[in-house]
Amino acid sequence: MDELDLETRLATQEVPVHTTRLDTATPVDDQRAAIRGQVIDAYIGITTADFCLADTATLVMKSRPDQARAVSLVPSIHVAVVRLDQLLADLKELYALLRWDNTQWKAGLTHHMVMISGPSKTADIELVMVHGAHGPRAVHVVVITGR
Repeated sequence: MDELDLETRLATQEVPVHTTRLDTATPVDDQRAAIRGQVIDAYIGITTADFCLADTATLVMKSRPDQARAVSLVPSIHVAVVRLDQLLADLKELYALLRWDNTQWKAGLTHHMVMISGPSKTADIELVMVHGAHGPRAVHVVVITGR
């Protein structure tokens, strides 16, 4: 995300950009409360993903300490940015990579992953389809193919 430099690019359009990066000067609880408020107020959440499964366009996001995954769930629109080398064919390739790729083991396996396969929708109340009931109403994936 740092490479995109969204703060500079969007400054001329007066679009506020908030990050979930924690600093050492402010108490962690205060920072988390501020980030939570910014995420709740945001209309668009922009994240990275660890992988994207090509057959279903499913985003795979590993959980990590101090990484606010609410950015992908709370705002009405979720935009995920992935690099071309993060595209995998399917779930089989993901599981093989997690099991056999030494670089994945060096990074450490997380206790869970979030898999996002599209916008939130449900029809559990009177069989009426509702978008955005439990997450974003729209999900967009941007694939960066070069520098």
